[in-house]
Amino acid sequence: MATWAYKATNTKAGSVFTQFLADSHRFLARTAYYPPKTPGAKLVRTASAWNVAVGDTLLLYFGSNEKRLLSTYKIMDPNEAGPGFTNAGPQGAFAQVRNSQLMTALSTHPEYQRDPYFGCYVGYVLEPLPGVPARRFEDVRWPGQHTLIQLP
Repeated sequence: MATWAYKATNTKAGSVFTQFLADSHRFLARTAYYPPKTPGAKLVRTASAWNVAVGDTLLLYFGSNEKRLLSTYKIMDPNEAGPGFTNAGPQGAFAQVRNSQLMTALSTHPEYQRDPYFGCYVGYVLEPLPGVPARRFEDVRWPGQHTLIQLP
């Protein structure tokens, strides 16, 4: 199983709402595809995000001005996480959101958008993993603008 570091920032929502989604809804919103940069171009698949697998460990950090670890989680199988989620693809751990309360919570923050390919909110279903040792934010090498990296 792999270990991933995910850097949330103020681009979508602050650390309080990100932590609320992760702890209350067991969910981390993450698009599977980026919209094309030019009209008529194809959608761009978020390559590293598709490599996250069920059972992997996710270290959820918050960047921006706080630069701290929010919590650690295990990536859950969307099909086994209850009726609020379904699998979003043939590979990886992407989940489609089917839970109306979670959809409402996400829609109150327009920074969160439905995935352009799936037409719904997608991301990872999380199970808290308390007590997992994690690096400090400053000790993780964040290459460029990447928000999701696999740790060695």
